[in-house]
Amino acid sequence: MCIRDRFLSKLTQIHFLSRIYLLKKTLPQKYLQILENLLLKKTITIDECREYEEKVVKGFKVNQNFRAETIKKYPALLAYSKLMLYYLWRENLFNKPLQERIKHLDKKRIVDLQSKLLSNPSDITILSTYAVNFLYLVKRFFPKHNRWNPEKLFELIKTGENSKIPDKQKAILKAYAITHIIICESDFYSKEIKNKKRLLPMLKFVEELLKKNFLPFHWILN
Repeated sequence: MCIRDRFLSKLTQIHFLSRIYLLKKTLPQKYLQILENLLLKKTITIDECREYEEKVVKGFKVNQNFRAETIKKYPALLAYSKLMLYYLWRENLFNKPLQERIKHLDKKRIVDLQSKLLSNPSDITILSTYAVNFLYLVKRFFPKHNRWNPEKLFELIKTGENSKIPDKQKAILKAYAITHIIICESDFYSKEIKNKKRLLPMLKFVEELLKKNFLPFHWILN
C-alpha cells in the first residue's frame, strides 16, 4: 500500500486510511500514525469546517451552480457533517465516545436542517451524498430526533425531481445517493449490515437507472 501524503488533503487521507483500517482491522504503523495525528492529536473546529464548506460551494459554482444554490438553503449542513463525521471516526477507529463531543454541536440547528431537508425531496436528490451522509449522522448523534428510515429515504430520492438537471446528471446524483444509503447502513463501513434484503430493491433501482441512462455500458451490469 502506498499513500503520498503531500498529494492528498487531510480529509482524503482519513477517508482512504480509515476504510482500509476498518476492513483489515490493522494498518502499518506509519499509516496508523497518520490517522492518530489527524484524528487524535488535533481537535477540528467548526470554523475549520465552515472554511471547508465554503470551498465546496465554490467548487459547485464552477460546473454545478444548481447545487450551490441548493446548499445555500441549508446553512452549515456541510460543516456540521464534516464535524460529526470527524467525531464518528474517533469513535469507530479509536473508541473515543461520542457523548464527550455532542455538547459541542448545535442540536436545534442540526435537527431543524434535517426537518427542512426531509420536506424537500428534490433538494435531497441535488445534494445527493451530502444529504444522505448528513441525515445518517443526525440519526447517529441524535437518535431521538430520527424522522425517517432507509425505505422512506429511498422513496424521497426516487421521487425528487428538478427540471434544471439533465436526466443523466440526475441519474448520477440519485445513484450516488442511494448507494450511500447502503454505505451508511454499515455505520460508515464500521459494522456489518443487519438486514441486507431490505436494501436489494435499492440496488435493483440503481441498476435499472444506470441501464436506462447509460445504455452503451449496460452490459457491465448483466
